[in-house]
Amino acid sequence: MLNFAIIGCGVIAPYHSRALEKAEGAQLVAVCDIDLEKAKKFAEQFQVDPSRVYADYHELLAQKDIDAVCVCVPSGLHGQIAMDALKADKHVICEKPMEITKEKLDAVCEAYLASGKKFACVFQRRTQPIPMKVKAALDSGEFGRPLMASAYLKYHRTAEYYKSAGWRATWEMDGGGSLMNQGVHGVDLISWFMGGIDKIYGVARTQFHDIPVEDAAVCTVKYKNGAIGIIESSTCVYPAQETRFEIHCENGSIIFDDKGLIQWELKSGVKEENDQKEEGISLKDNPQAIGAYGHLPIMQDFVDAIRFDREPLATPLEGRKAVDTILAIYKSSETNEEIQL
Repeated sequence: MLNFAIIGCGVIAPYHSRALEKAEGAQLVAVCDIDLEKAKKFAEQFQVDPSRVYADYHELLAQKDIDAVCVCVPSGLHGQIAMDALKADKHVICEKPMEITKEKLDAVCEAYLASGKKFACVFQRRTQPIPMKVKAALDSGEFGRPLMASAYLKYHRTAEYYKSAGWRATWEMDGGGSLMNQGVHGVDLISWFMGGIDKIYGVARTQFHDIPVEDAAVCTVKYKNGAIGIIESSTCVYPAQETRFEIHCENGSIIFDDKGLIQWELKSGVKEENDQKEEGISLKDNPQAIGAYGHLPIMQDFVDAIRFDREPLATPLEGRKAVDTILAIYKSSETNEEIQL
């Protein structure tokens, strides 16, 4: 049984704890938050021994019986805590984005490669049934050469959401706006499907909210496999739209959103209907609507990676790709130039 600790007892932490309750081979034994009272309440809610509650994460990392940590703090703090955990001989599962600047991404990846520990980034969309099916079909060549692939990530967030935490919508701690916080999952998924992004040209703007970062962005994409496409990201669309992906190949098309499969059709005549039976991931209006469902598969994958000594689904080298893409979009918007990744 692997002993886990959670660092950061905010909004996302309960989803990690509920996933750990259901994951085979793991248990939550300690929690930490700079707000000790918040950590104590969290520990009580999830039946963590009161003696295993910490305000200083360094003190938590010094505990020899802790095997792995969940990094659930604001985005701009992810890297330092993750690196300290690796140095303390702990495995790490880190919320998205892994970090928010190239320099910090480089440092985390260097620390990970030198550590010999397992490190997973939380990109739970990769574990959903339909994306897994899409990835397998594209990799098999069934649909032929990809021609176009686009992601539409148009959410709605209120002014109250942005005021709910001082770090939200800041360059220093959130790393950006609709792309870095909400859209990063979709950017990761479309890039994963296509085998990576080659070049990108984007426009990122603050269209509606009173925030210093973007709440809308539109980008043209050239993928490494030769396909082209569009990425749209926003938190000012009302009503919010289901996250939607469209992939068109020489032999057919795949379109799906958070509600399930919209189109799966091949020139050969093969068609498939929506077969999604499980709860999906929809964050268009409520960032907390994801539930534990989304985190359980990625948590189980991480636990199994430790137990069976294999790499998790999204290592730091994978996890940084979406962030590198978003940073390139910001640079493109500033320079009005296409950026080579």
